[in-house]
Amino acid sequence: YQRRVHGEVHPLEMAGQLEVDDVLKRITSHRGVLGYVIVSMDGIPIKFTQDYPTAVQYAALVCDLVSKTRLALHQLFPQNNEGELQLIRLRSRKHELIVAPDNDFILIVIQNPAIKS
Repeated sequence: YQRRVHGEVHPLEMAGQLEVDDVLKRITSHRGVLGYVIVSMDGIPIKFTQDYPTAVQYAALVCDLVSKTRLALHQLFPQNNEGELQLIRLRSRKHELIVAPDNDFILIVIQNPAIKS
């Protein structure tokens, strides 16, 4: 999503987009990284390296996981935001998901855990 002013993308948003692209480039340059999905808090894939149906599946399932994890953490650690979710790491034999939720989006990085970086 980009806001336009007089038909042009706002310069601050362009700068932010360049920064995001730079971070994503660095993430994907690590050995073992298979791809990523950036998801809005509404569960909509915004930017992704997989095909669209796969990105939608990751978005739906991970948004649900983040929501339930946040609820569990707030119930387990209700005082002073000790239960604020910062990172979820899921690992199977073939894949590892690193989920970094933010206020506006969720970053999902998919990697092969057998490949060392």
